[in-house]
Amino acid sequence: MVNPIRTPGIVDKPRRLGHSTLPTVKKGIPTTDDPGVTHAVRKAGAVRSVARTMPWLIRARLNMRRTRDIGLLLAQHDISLHRPGVAGPNPDMLRRGIDRSLRVIGPRVDGCVPRSLALFSMLSRNGHPATFVSGVRREGSTLQGHAWVLLGDDPLEEPASLESLGRYQVQLRYENRSQREITAERSGPRS
Repeated sequence: MVNPIRTPGIVDKPRRLGHSTLPTVKKGIPTTDDPGVTHAVRKAGAVRSVARTMPWLIRARLNMRRTRDIGLLLAQHDISLHRPGVAGPNPDMLRRGIDRSLRVIGPRVDGCVPRSLALFSMLSRNGHPATFVSGVRREGSTLQGHAWVLLGDDPLEEPASLESLGRYQVQLRYENRSQREITAERSGPRS
């Protein structure tokens, strides 16, 4: 008779159950060289990133329903905490979390503005120097608008959309408090 309960110290071969694979177990600990475990860990990370970023995206959408004044929206979302030497979450991970959250609740018509507002808020909250940028470009007979976030001087966009940012004429740049402090330090004292 086969013991259905795994005994610590016994290594089982992965068994297929439906679409997933049970991890190899040694002393009760799954090994990370198993592709099933690696996928599960990535999936758990994706769920955590959505759980972390979803409230910020919802907040941005709700604030956009209340007002279309972009200056007021940015002031509401600039909740900078200047914490020198304290590293917050990786900005690229925050961007991916926002993008995943946007896929869950749907982009609606103008998905770039709430996405950029939420990302701007999260970067500001974690002490990163962020700049909200919006611009327009002419495409045929219409104007296309877009909003994005700069981390320092680098756009925090998906790699596929980085090339197209150069075609936009910037209409608005709003630096968070952390970025304004860095800009002030670079320019030196005012006379």
